[in-house]
Amino acid sequence: MDSSAIADRRQLRRRLGFWRVVAVILLIALGFALYRFVGGDFSGTSGPQIARVRISGLIQDDQELLDRLKKIKDNKEVKALVVSISSTGGTTYGGERIFRAIRDVATKKPVVSDIRTVAASAGYMIATAGDERVELGNDRHLRINGKRLDSSTPHFEKVYSFKPNAPPRESHYSGHVNPPRLAPFFQEKPEGVLVPKDHYMVMGDNTMNSLDSRAWGYFPASYVIGKSFFVYWPITERFGTGYHR
Repeated sequence: MDSSAIADRRQLRRRLGFWRVVAVILLIALGFALYRFVGGDFSGTSGPQIARVRISGLIQDDQELLDRLKKIKDNKEVKALVVSISSTGGTTYGGERIFRAIRDVATKKPVVSDIRTVAASAGYMIATAGDERVELGNDRHLRINGKRLDSSTPHFEKVYSFKPNAPPRESHYSGHVNPPRLAPFFQEKPEGVLVPKDHYMVMGDNTMNSLDSRAWGYFPASYVIGKSFFVYWPITERFGTGYHR
Protein backbone atom coordinates (compact mmCIF):
# COMPACT_ATOMS: atom_id res chain seq x y z
CA MET A 1 0.00 0.00 0.00
CA ASP A 2 1.50 3.31 -1.06
CA SER A 3 1.88 6.31 1.23
CA SER A 4 -1.07 8.23 -0.29
CA ALA A 5 -3.45 5.35 0.39
CA ILE A 6 -2.24 5.13 3.99
CA ALA A 7 -2.77 8.90 4.41
CA ASP A 8 -6.32 8.67 2.98
CA ARG A 9 -7.19 5.82 5.35
CA ARG A 10 -5.92 7.78 8.36
CA GLN A 11 -7.93 10.83 7.30
CA LEU A 12 -11.04 8.68 6.91
CA ARG A 13 -10.56 7.23 10.41
CA ARG A 14 -10.23 10.75 11.84
CA ARG A 15 -13.46 11.80 10.15
CA LEU A 16 -15.27 8.72 11.38
CA GLY A 17 -13.98 9.39 14.90
CA PHE A 18 -15.21 12.98 14.75
CA TRP A 19 -18.73 11.99 13.68
CA ARG A 20 -18.88 9.27 16.32
CA VAL A 21 -18.16 11.92 18.97
CA VAL A 22 -20.83 14.20 17.49
CA ALA A 23 -23.37 11.33 17.50
CA VAL A 24 -22.64 10.51 21.15
CA ILE A 25 -23.04 14.17 22.16
CA LEU A 26 -26.37 14.40 20.29
CA LEU A 27 -27.63 11.21 21.96
CA ILE A 28 -26.68 12.53 25.40
CA ALA A 29 -28.40 15.87 24.70
CA LEU A 30 -31.53 14.11 23.42
CA GLY A 31 -31.62 11.84 26.44
CA PHE A 32 -31.24 14.79 28.81
CA ALA A 33 -34.01 16.74 27.06
CA LEU A 34 -36.31 13.71 27.21
CA TYR A 35 -35.56 13.27 30.91
CA ARG A 36 -36.39 16.90 31.61
CA PHE A 37 -39.64 16.67 29.65
CA VAL A 38 -40.85 13.42 31.22
CA GLY A 39 -39.59 14.29 34.68
CA GLY A 40 -41.47 17.60 34.73
CA ASP A 41 -38.44 19.68 35.75
CA PHE A 42 -39.10 23.38 35.06
CA SER A 43 -35.64 24.67 35.95
CA GLY A 44 -34.41 24.81 32.37
CA THR A 45 -37.26 26.96 31.07
CA SER A 46 -37.20 30.71 30.96
CA GLY A 47 -39.76 33.22 32.13
CA PRO A 48 -42.59 33.02 34.69
CA GLN A 49 -44.87 29.98 34.37
CA ILE A 50 -47.94 28.36 35.87
CA ALA A 51 -47.50 24.65 36.56
CA ARG A 52 -50.35 22.17 36.18
CA VAL A 53 -50.64 18.77 37.88
CA ARG A 54 -53.36 16.26 36.98
CA ILE A 55 -54.65 13.78 39.55
CA SER A 56 -57.11 11.17 38.28
CA GLY A 57 -58.26 7.66 38.97
CA LEU A 58 -57.45 5.80 42.17
CA ILE A 59 -55.31 7.93 44.51
CA GLN A 60 -52.41 6.01 46.02
CA ASP A 61 -48.97 6.76 47.40
CA ASP A 62 -47.24 8.36 44.39
CA GLN A 63 -43.58 9.23 44.96
CA GLU A 64 -43.12 10.51 41.41
CA LEU A 65 -45.94 13.03 41.92
CA LEU A 66 -44.51 14.07 45.30
CA ASP A 67 -41.10 14.67 43.67
CA ARG A 68 -42.72 16.79 40.94
CA LEU A 69 -44.56 18.89 43.53
CA LYS A 70 -41.29 19.51 45.37
CA LYS A 71 -39.62 20.65 42.13
CA ILE A 72 -42.53 23.00 41.48
CA LYS A 73 -42.25 24.43 44.99
CA ASP A 74 -38.50 25.05 44.70
CA ASN A 75 -38.52 26.47 41.16
CA LYS A 76 -38.53 30.28 41.22
CA GLU A 77 -39.82 30.52 37.64
CA VAL A 78 -43.04 28.73 38.57
CA LYS A 79 -45.35 31.41 39.98
CA ALA A 80 -48.47 29.30 40.67
CA LEU A 81 -49.83 25.76 40.58
CA VAL A 82 -53.14 24.45 39.21
CA VAL A 83 -54.15 21.00 40.48
CA SER A 84 -56.75 19.34 38.22
CA ILE A 85 -58.61 16.56 40.04
CA SER A 86 -60.90 13.86 38.69
CA SER A 87 -61.02 11.07 41.25
CA THR A 88 -63.53 9.19 43.37
CA GLY A 89 -60.89 8.69 46.06
CA GLY A 90 -58.19 6.27 47.13
CA THR A 91 -56.03 5.41 50.10
CA THR A 92 -55.96 7.68 53.13
CA TYR A 93 -52.18 7.48 53.37
CA GLY A 94 -51.63 8.41 49.72
CA GLY A 95 -54.18 11.24 49.86
CA GLU A 96 -52.68 12.72 53.02
CA ARG A 97 -49.14 12.69 51.58
CA ILE A 98 -50.29 14.49 48.41
CA PHE A 99 -52.36 16.93 50.51
CA ARG A 100 -49.32 17.85 52.63
CA ALA A 101 -47.13 18.21 49.52
CA ILE A 102 -49.62 20.61 47.91
CA ARG A 103 -49.93 22.63 51.12
CA ASP A 104 -46.14 22.80 51.15
CA VAL A 105 -46.25 24.34 47.66
CA ALA A 106 -48.94 26.78 48.86
CA THR A 107 -46.54 28.20 51.47
CA LYS A 108 -44.51 29.70 48.62
CA LYS A 109 -46.94 30.31 45.75
CA PRO A 110 -50.69 30.32 44.95
CA VAL A 111 -52.35 26.93 44.45
CA VAL A 112 -55.74 26.50 42.76
CA SER A 113 -57.75 23.27 42.83
CA ASP A 114 -59.68 22.58 39.62
CA ILE A 115 -62.30 19.84 40.04
CA ARG A 116 -63.01 18.44 36.58
CA THR A 117 -65.70 15.76 36.97
CA VAL A 118 -65.66 14.46 40.54
CA ALA A 119 -63.50 14.78 43.63
CA ALA A 120 -64.63 12.50 46.44
CA SER A 121 -62.97 11.01 49.51
CA ALA A 122 -59.19 11.42 49.14
CA GLY A 123 -59.81 13.42 45.95
CA TYR A 124 -61.87 15.98 47.85
CA MET A 125 -59.25 16.16 50.59
CA ILE A 126 -56.61 16.98 47.98
CA ALA A 127 -58.90 19.62 46.42
CA THR A 128 -59.12 21.42 49.76
CA ALA A 129 -55.32 21.84 49.79
CA GLY A 130 -55.53 24.69 47.29
CA ASP A 131 -56.10 28.35 48.07
CA GLU A 132 -59.67 29.59 47.77
CA ARG A 133 -60.70 31.49 44.64
CA VAL A 134 -63.46 34.02 45.33
CA GLU A 135 -65.58 35.42 42.50
CA LEU A 136 -68.15 38.20 42.73
CA GLY A 137 -70.76 37.73 40.03
CA ASN A 138 -73.13 40.22 38.48
CA ASP A 139 -76.00 38.22 40.01
CA ARG A 140 -74.97 39.58 43.46
CA HIS A 141 -73.77 36.15 44.63
CA LEU A 142 -70.30 35.11 45.74
CA ARG A 143 -68.66 31.98 44.36
CA ILE A 144 -65.93 30.14 46.25
CA ASN A 145 -63.91 27.74 44.10
CA GLY A 146 -66.76 27.79 41.60
CA LYS A 147 -69.50 27.01 44.16
CA ARG A 148 -72.24 29.65 44.23
CA LEU A 149 -73.37 30.79 47.68
CA ASP A 150 -77.10 31.34 48.20
CA SER A 151 -79.73 31.50 50.94
CA SER A 152 -79.21 27.80 51.73
CA THR A 153 -75.53 28.41 52.62
CA PRO A 154 -75.00 28.52 56.41
CA HIS A 155 -74.58 32.11 57.71
CA PHE A 156 -75.72 33.56 54.34
CA GLU A 157 -79.43 32.84 54.78
CA LYS A 158 -80.35 36.50 55.28
CA VAL A 159 -77.92 38.32 52.99
CA TYR A 160 -79.09 36.20 50.02
CA SER A 161 -82.78 36.26 50.91
CA PHE A 162 -83.46 39.05 48.38
CA LYS A 163 -85.75 38.58 45.38
CA PRO A 164 -83.65 38.20 42.18
CA ASN A 165 -85.74 40.76 40.28
CA ALA A 166 -85.68 43.34 43.07
CA PRO A 167 -83.03 46.08 42.76
CA PRO A 168 -80.46 46.34 45.58
CA ARG A 169 -81.43 48.78 48.33
CA GLU A 170 -79.44 50.40 51.10
CA SER A 171 -80.07 49.03 54.61
CA HIS A 172 -81.74 45.93 53.15
CA TYR A 173 -80.42 42.45 52.42
CA SER A 174 -79.48 42.66 48.75
CA GLY A 175 -76.66 40.18 48.24
CA HIS A 176 -73.25 41.58 47.22
CA VAL A 177 -73.16 44.10 44.40
CA ASN A 178 -70.11 44.60 42.20
CA PRO A 179 -69.90 48.23 41.00
CA PRO A 180 -66.45 49.89 40.63
CA ARG A 181 -67.24 52.38 43.41
CA LEU A 182 -67.89 49.68 46.02
CA ALA A 183 -65.84 46.76 44.67
CA PRO A 184 -62.58 48.12 43.17
CA PHE A 185 -60.67 45.04 44.34
CA PHE A 186 -62.73 42.83 42.00
CA GLN A 187 -62.67 45.04 38.93
CA GLU A 188 -61.09 43.55 35.79
CA LYS A 189 -60.84 40.19 37.57
CA PRO A 190 -63.57 38.06 35.99
CA GLU A 191 -61.73 34.91 37.12
CA GLY A 192 -61.92 36.10 40.74
CA VAL A 193 -59.17 36.57 43.31
CA LEU A 194 -57.05 34.05 45.19
CA VAL A 195 -57.28 34.20 48.97
CA PRO A 196 -54.02 32.91 50.50
CA LYS A 197 -53.91 30.41 53.32
CA ASP A 198 -54.71 31.87 56.76
CA HIS A 199 -56.40 34.94 55.24
CA TYR A 200 -60.05 35.98 55.08
CA MET A 201 -62.34 38.14 52.99
CA VAL A 202 -65.09 40.00 54.84
CA MET A 203 -68.33 40.98 53.12
CA GLY A 204 -70.74 43.38 54.79
CA ASP A 205 -74.46 42.63 54.79
CA ASN A 206 -75.40 46.21 53.81
CA THR A 207 -73.99 45.78 50.34
CA MET A 208 -74.90 49.28 49.11
CA ASN A 209 -73.05 51.00 51.95
CA SER A 210 -70.34 48.62 53.23
CA LEU A 211 -66.62 49.24 53.05
CA ASP A 212 -65.45 45.61 53.05
CA SER A 213 -63.15 43.19 51.21
CA ARG A 214 -64.68 44.21 47.91
CA ALA A 215 -62.67 47.42 48.39
CA TRP A 216 -59.59 46.49 50.42
CA GLY A 217 -59.16 42.78 49.73
CA TYR A 218 -58.19 39.99 52.11
CA PHE A 219 -56.48 40.26 55.49
CA PRO A 220 -54.58 37.88 57.82
CA ALA A 221 -56.57 35.58 60.08
CA SER A 222 -54.43 36.80 63.00
CA TYR A 223 -56.31 40.13 62.79
CA VAL A 224 -59.56 38.43 63.88
CA ILE A 225 -60.01 38.99 67.61
CA GLY A 226 -63.57 37.80 68.20
CA LYS A 227 -67.05 37.06 66.82
CA SER A 228 -69.87 39.44 66.01
CA PHE A 229 -72.44 39.84 68.77
CA PHE A 230 -74.88 42.63 67.98
CA VAL A 231 -75.86 44.79 65.00
CA TYR A 232 -76.83 48.16 66.44
CA TRP A 233 -77.18 50.17 63.23
CA PRO A 234 -79.25 50.64 61.15
CA ILE A 235 -82.47 49.96 63.04
CA THR A 236 -84.04 47.84 60.31
CA GLU A 237 -84.48 44.11 59.73
CA ARG A 238 -80.72 43.81 60.26
CA PHE A 239 -80.85 45.13 63.85
CA GLY A 240 -80.28 42.61 66.64
CA THR A 241 -78.12 39.70 67.71
CA GLY A 242 -75.46 38.75 65.17
CA TYR A 243 -74.24 35.33 64.13
CA HIS A 244 -71.83 33.74 66.57
CA ARG A 245 -72.02 30.05 65.82
